[in-house]
Amino acid sequence: LQQTCEHFGKDSTEISIDIFRVQNYEYPKDFDQYDGIILPGSFSGAYEEDEWIQKLKQVIQSTIHSRNVPTLGVCFGHQVLAHALDGGEAIKNPHGSQVAIRTFDTTDTGKEYFGGKVQIPLLYTHSDRVETLPSCAQSLGGYDKVPIEAAVYQKDGNPTAFTFQAHPEYASEGPEQPTFRAIINKMVKLKLITEEQRRLEVENLNQNWESVYKHSIEVMYAVSTNLGWL
Repeated sequence: LQQTCEHFGKDSTEISIDIFRVQNYEYPKDFDQYDGIILPGSFSGAYEEDEWIQKLKQVIQSTIHSRNVPTLGVCFGHQVLAHALDGGEAIKNPHGSQVAIRTFDTTDTGKEYFGGKVQIPLLYTHSDRVETLPSCAQSLGGYDKVPIEAAVYQKDGNPTAFTFQAHPEYASEGPEQPTFRAIINKMVKLKLITEEQRRLEVENLNQNWESVYKHSIEVMYAVSTNLGWL
């Protein structure tokens, strides 16, 4: 968010983020003191039965969604927001793990929010996907192996949440990408991808970093302005 502000010449001095570890059942005592929340990534699946995941889905239903708390969901956050609400479902991706740069085609709704862009390349590290969205959400785009790459949740026609299967926040770490590289190295160890896949995808990222950075910043700006954060 800070880099997005700087890129577009906005004041970033008042941005602060408090971290709550929901695996340890940590939640804000008062959601109203925050301008919004971020549901980040995880190696867990939104469909798993772990107690902390069930608790998170309850909080999504009873507080985050019902009170229209402005929300950004990333990767697992994209999946768990959908899976927590009626009609939404996250599953293991039948096409396997997706890593590094993937380009999705925008829907008509996606074009409205993303300045008419037809395609958007972003960075990914995931093995699950959103299969269906709840009725309050619309797809912003996708491609054959992951049909729902991003979504907007609305109340009375106004956006309350944006979610991405991608990790636009990776752009904040620059071309070295330490977090992205650490995660794909772990995915190799877990045998979710091969060492050759890792090597080829890192090479592709090195060659196309500027485009991924630009699009990551632009989608974050669209999200932040539509949620009232900027």
